[in-house]
Amino acid sequence: MTAEELLERYEKGERDFTNIEITVVGEFEPNLDGVDLSGSDFRGSKLWIIDFTGVNLSRANLSGLDLYQRCFFKADLSYTNFNSSGLWGSGFDNANLWRANLSETDLREARFRNTDMRGVNLKNARLLYTEFLDTNMAGAYLEGVDLRKGRFKNNIM
Repeated sequence: MTAEELLERYEKGERDFTNIEITVVGEFEPNLDGVDLSGSDFRGSKLWIIDFTGVNLSRANLSGLDLYQRCFFKADLSYTNFNSSGLWGSGFDNANLWRANLSETDLREARFRNTDMRGVNLKNARLLYTEFLDTNMAGAYLEGVDLRKGRFKNNIM
């Protein structure tokens, strides 16, 4: 399925996108900035889209997905479930991750700049060389997280 087909199905009211594969047609991926995919279920899917800048994925289920080196700049990821997902090297600049579930995720070398992470669940997340700059992490759940190798500057904890 292409991203365009996904958007057509979403506009018709479909929200269950489990076990689908979204491919990029041609050499350019679609511009999804401003697209609302809130509440969608992508468990078991393969999302070959790299750039989720400005996408509303609030309350979406992205658990267990390989989303390495993706761009989530300015995305609404509030209440999104990323449980057990691979997010190594991904960027979350200016994103809203309020109360998102990032438990058991691989966040090695990920970057959070000016990110709202209030109440986020990071239980047992891997944060090796993860960067947090000007990020609000008030109320974050950090059980089982080793913060010693993370990079922190000007954050609210």
